[in-house]
Amino acid sequence: MNPGLIVVFIIGIAIIAVAVAIGQKRGKKLLAEGKIVKRQGSFWEYSELFTTTATYEQIVNAVKQTDFSDCQATAEYYDAEKTILFKSSHAWNATVTFKGTSEGKNQLDFRFSAYRTRKGIPYRVDTMNIMETAIEKIVLSIDSQTTVESHRMKLTVK
Repeated sequence: MNPGLIVVFIIGIAIIAVAVAIGQKRGKKLLAEGKIVKRQGSFWEYSELFTTTATYEQIVNAVKQTDFSDCQATAEYYDAEKTILFKSSHAWNATVTFKGTSEGKNQLDFRFSAYRTRKGIPYRVDTMNIMETAIEKIVLSIDSQTTVESHRMKLTVK
C-alpha cells in the first residue's frame, strides 16, 4: 500500500477523533450548565404539545427576555396567527404556536419547522436542543403544572 495514502488515512482518522471529542466535551458542558437535556435520537422529528395555564402573551414576553445567543436564534412574532418563529443561523427554524384551549388550559405547539441536513442529521443538533430546552424552561417557569406530550411529525422532505 502507498505510504502517502496511509498517512492521509491516519490524519483523517485523527481529525475525526478530535472533532468527536470536542463535540462530546461541548455536550457535557451544556448538559452540566442545564442548557440542554438528554433527548431521544431524532428529537427534531417530534413536536411538543404543552397544555398549560401560560398564555401566548406570557410566552411572548418571556421569549423577549430570554437570551438565545447560545443557539444563535432570533424571534419573529406573528400575533394574528399567535405564532413565534425562531430563525437560527445554523439552518433551522422552530415555531411556538397557540393551538387553542382544552379543558380550560391553553395548548401550545413547539416544533422544528424547517432544517437542513447532512447525511440525514440536521446541522448543529446541539443548538436545536438548546432551543427546545429554553422553550421548555420558559413554559415551566410560567406554569410548573404544565404537561407535555411528544408527537412524531409527518415530515415532507425536499
